[in-house]
Amino acid sequence: MKKSLYTIPLKGAGSAAEGVFQFDIDSHFFNRYEGSEILEAQVEVSSILKEEYGVIEIESFFKGTIVSTCDLCLERVTFPIEFSNLLLVKSSTSEECDDQSEVLYITKNEKEVDMAQYFYDLLYLSLPVQRRHPTGECNLEMLKKFEEIRVDRSVDIPSPFEKLKDIFN
Repeated sequence: MKKSLYTIPLKGAGSAAEGVFQFDIDSHFFNRYEGSEILEAQVEVSSILKEEYGVIEIESFFKGTIVSTCDLCLERVTFPIEFSNLLLVKSSTSEECDDQSEVLYITKNEKEVDMAQYFYDLLYLSLPVQRRHPTGECNLEMLKKFEEIRVDRSVDIPSPFEKLKDIFN
């Protein structure tokens, strides 16, 4: 199995795991995920690992830009992002652990955490629900074409349920 570029070792030279890890996420990162709506990215991630009382905290800071498709004109739109997130890593002997989104359970034998899927999920969730250009910046030519091919809503289209109205008469 190929080692990920986005792994964080859990045990350092000392007995307690600590450290700062830097990651650069670009378009190649998102190409690994089939059907990703993120087309391009330039994101710097800084992850700080601390271990206290048997619980490992990985706080990650994200800053950069993500390019996706505008919902209105289908052109590329760039979104600046800047946020942080805390992930708790706990050891468990049981394979059945509570599924908590901000807690990652690992076995005592694991020496590193692959953060790739975690980073992907957080970056994807950082996108706005409605991905649009700011007002007035959409491709007007494309919007006009959509308007031309859109079905005229003033035309009455018979409902398939019209025939069911007479069923009880």
